[in-house]
Amino acid sequence: MEIKDIINSKPKKIEKIDDGYVIFISKSKMHLKRVNLNESELLFIDEVLRYVKRNNFTDILFLNRFKDGKPYFKQDNQIYILIDDLHQAVKIKEFKYAYVYCELLSKFHSSSNGYKASAGIKPSVTWGKRVEKYKNLYRIFDKYIDDIKNRTKHSEFEEAILKIEGEIKTRSKNSMKVFRSMEYINLLEKSMKNKEIILYDINREPILKREDIYIISNIYGIAYGLYEEDVAMVIRKSGVKETDYLVLINEYNKYSKRQINREVVEAYVKFPENTLKLIKKYKENKDEDILEKLEDALKKDGVR
Repeated sequence: MEIKDIINSKPKKIEKIDDGYVIFISKSKMHLKRVNLNESELLFIDEVLRYVKRNNFTDILFLNRFKDGKPYFKQDNQIYILIDDLHQAVKIKEFKYAYVYCELLSKFHSSSNGYKASAGIKPSVTWGKRVEKYKNLYRIFDKYIDDIKNRTKHSEFEEAILKIEGEIKTRSKNSMKVFRSMEYINLLEKSMKNKEIILYDINREPILKREDIYIISNIYGIAYGLYEEDVAMVIRKSGVKETDYLVLINEYNKYSKRQINREVVEAYVKFPENTLKLIKKYKENKDEDILEKLEDALKKDGVR
């Protein structure tokens, strides 16, 4: 692949990195990034990004065009995108950045309101996807607890799990009760009717910063979905105390066209996903070293 032949600018220098290349152009630089997405997904993401830009929301990464006019380049079954590389990633573990991100997230949601996919564009859809995953994790956990109790010998990991069984079950059932409620079902139906767009995959460094400018960087999971899930993931990834949940929710609501349902947000936040995923992994692999990871998972889930 001759990079100079596929981009619209003349590179001064090119450096190879783990996920592609950094391209130096005059006083700026770009990232030719290899992504684990297909062409259909990228066309959908690009169309959403262009829609929010037309609605004057520009605090987000955009996909630059290649010489052929496409927002991606494909070679040898690998797909690359071209994005600006001018900012520093920051973690929303710092409360001030979680606060900033809630404002950006709310404005992104509002600016994407009314988007409808063009003919030929296949949207990604996430309604109910995360809840189904939660249900499956809990079923595995519940069955595994029964199996443990039917045995007299337990591993150290299993002994640790039995000590927290009660809280895990209580928190899981409380969340599931919300997800089965008419309030949640009505909210989901309203979201589908309005075709709400979310970011879905929110990591611990979802913001890029340059001086006093902040932009959303986690664009790769853009999909139709429920706004409450994005807000809940910000709270989860930031690890804020429960007393600060409302602070972030209120900051989001300040800029939102639709007020967020706090009970639904908290149902996502309080579901012990990390712990249940670890239990599932142990059940499948019987990895004794996994005990060291249990404390971290419990901390992330806020389990005592």
